[in-house]
Amino acid sequence: MRKILVALIAAFLFAIWFLNYQGTIDFGVIYIISRIWFIIPLWHGIKLIIRNENSSKRNSGLILAVFSGFLQILSMIDIFSKTKEHVFYIAVVGMLAFWPIFLIVFFIS
Repeated sequence: MRKILVALIAAFLFAIWFLNYQGTIDFGVIYIISRIWFIIPLWHGIKLIIRNENSSKRNSGLILAVFSGFLQILSMIDIFSKTKEHVFYIAVVGMLAFWPIFLIVFFIS
């Protein structure tokens, strides 16, 4: 399974590089990596949530998964939106809404 996943990621990055080299798209591999690297901590957070261990690791996984997912959503909005002004407002509102809740959950556990 892991070999297939690595092969798919390599094929995806090669396709991006090739399309950029041909001039079909105007962004490269580094741009894609800078936009989707939040998937790695999101995946690790989900792994911590799924494991049946103590609640401290579960809460850490929840915080990691939600915060990484939020940043990935912001990154996707930045990629696909025409205007970039509202991304800052979404980020500030998200931080003000999510972090007090997670701090409360963290201190309760």
